[in-house]
Amino acid sequence: MTSPGLRRRLGGVNQPERALDYALHRARSWWHLEKWYADAITPDGDVLVVLLAAVRVAGAWFGRVTADLARSDGAMVRGDSPASRIAGGPGWLRFGPARIEGDVLVWSTPGLSGELTVRPRAEAVTMCGPLVALGHHALGWTVEVPDADVAGELRWPSGSLSLAGRGYRDRVWTDIPPWWLPFRTLRWGRAVAASHATTWIDAETLAGRLRWRWEDGVVLPGGGVPASAGEGVGNEPDATDVPGLSLGERRVLVDARVADIPSLRLGALRGLLRCLSRDLRQTRWSAPVRWRDEAGWAVHEEVVWR
Repeated sequence: MTSPGLRRRLGGVNQPERALDYALHRARSWWHLEKWYADAITPDGDVLVVLLAAVRVAGAWFGRVTADLARSDGAMVRGDSPASRIAGGPGWLRFGPARIEGDVLVWSTPGLSGELTVRPRAEAVTMCGPLVALGHHALGWTVEVPDADVAGELRWPSGSLSLAGRGYRDRVWTDIPPWWLPFRTLRWGRAVAASHATTWIDAETLAGRLRWRWEDGVVLPGGGVPASAGEGVGNEPDATDVPGLSLGERRVLVDARVADIPSLRLGALRGLLRCLSRDLRQTRWSAPVRWRDEAGWAVHEEVVWR
């Protein structure tokens, strides 16, 4: 249940009435990934990212919940915890130490815990459904919450924060083994201002380029997607292709090979993941934006496969 205090802070925005189905997909191979990404950005530029990610190998789930809070003053707070019991259905998800109940996301890790109430401003939207299909295998990407008003409480061993801002959540699932994924680069991002919101993908694949963007409730396939500053691997994405949107100075939130991200705690499996995943590297930024004369914030990233 949402506390009265959180309800008051969320205000009276236009909130879609819908129940998302968090049931796990049926995989058609021995490999199966389910991942939820959620973030929240405050007006001051604090950025919270919560990841629920798990793979099922030969019927057994191996999962992890990670939470990273990048404070506007440069401080970082991180937490992570294993997740082995995963199940979901209409309106609910159980993911180890995290859960979703209606519009509430709760998680608990030794380094960072929290409870967020997420009130969507727009309906869920599916990117291309599926995003990638290889024979009987597929990769699906659904933006469950393209834009939302978020409020809640964060706690860590040395402090706490009452958070209020704008939120986002998406879900990716696939039964394509990682070494079969056809990506060269994948650029994703989202930006919000007082009265606007957008999210995009720009992927370079073995079959060509895939572009998609959502803005203020409208899907714009192939149009107006932020592109890289130039061709080739390693160029940072920008947002100059979104009409009226310009980025300020970027702050790096993540810049590492995925196998080396400490919160995954892969240990001796690090080398195996590098090999199986083509040693993909992830860079994520946050940045202030000006959009149609309104101030706001963006979170965006680039993933590069070798």
